[in-house]
Amino acid sequence: MEYIISLITFFAGFIISELIRRSNRAETFNAQIFNKRLDMFCELYYLWNNTYEEIHTYIESIIEETFPANITPEEYHFQIVEPLLHLLDENSLFFSEELCVHCGASLMGPEDYSISSCKEYLTDLSETSKTVKEMIKNESGLTMLNKNIKTIIKYKHKSDIISYYNLIKKEKGLNTDKKRK
Repeated sequence: MEYIISLITFFAGFIISELIRRSNRAETFNAQIFNKRLDMFCELYYLWNNTYEEIHTYIESIIEETFPANITPEEYHFQIVEPLLHLLDENSLFFSEELCVHCGASLMGPEDYSISSCKEYLTDLSETSKTVKEMIKNESGLTMLNKNIKTIIKYKHKSDIISYYNLIKKEKGLNTDKKRK
């Protein structure tokens, strides 16, 4: 009888230690994936901002008629957008299909590079940029993480600038914290 109890205890201990070992391995693996994903989203956010600024400057040069004549706007546009499209393509494992499509389609360019279509494109691109940044923050998990940290720490910044900022948000109906609840 003692041998049976010892044998059962041995196997139970073995099974429990194996479950703990696998659980720890899974947690380590999850941390590695989260860190890699976060690196990719940080790179995307950085590259999106740089691409947006370059396109904005380049489209303004078309509007102001200071764009050089030795290169076509389509060629130059592709040169600016290509690194971002390459990042989306190479790392599509980490990004949702919707984010990749939205980022790529947002940077397609104006209809015909006329002054009116360039102005319209800049307006659309400005709004799209806000959407892309929000998508990146949401998809990376940073929005939820920041919300959880704010709940735990219970911080509330106070200054004249922040009060004015909150007033403007309230007037324009942009209080994003209340929309999410």
